[in-house]
Amino acid sequence: MSEQWYIKGEGDEKIGPYTAEQMQRYALVGSLALEDLVWTERVDSWIPASSVEGLFPIAQRDTPTRSITSPSATPSTVLHPAYHTTARALWLIHLGSLVGFLAVVLQIFISLIGPKLSPDALPFIGHLSASLVGGASSSS
Repeated sequence: MSEQWYIKGEGDEKIGPYTAEQMQRYALVGSLALEDLVWTERVDSWIPASSVEGLFPIAQRDTPTRSITSPSATPSTVLHPAYHTTARALWLIHLGSLVGFLAVVLQIFISLIGPKLSPDALPFIGHLSASLVGGASSSS
């Protein structure tokens, strides 16, 4: 397994993990600055990204400001590391909304067809209905 790197975010947030190749890409396009703090298991505490050998291109290390050294690599092609955390949270919110919507639709469907089913199916329908709304089923 390759070494995992983290970038220090707001407060004490640890953003990552990233591979060394991903970190070099962030450094190349300017999403990772020389003064940003990074960490991996090989170091005891957060260190400036500028102190990591081979992370930044030589021309960029000599320049005190952020610069993009490759015209083909722009910040729009490689997203800031914090984007992945936000995107994951939004994906989970959308997934939860979809599951909730499907549960409501299924509950409505069950309430419409339940009276038309045979008496033998009613305990199963009651259990399924109670499971959807988070209640416990009762045995008859």
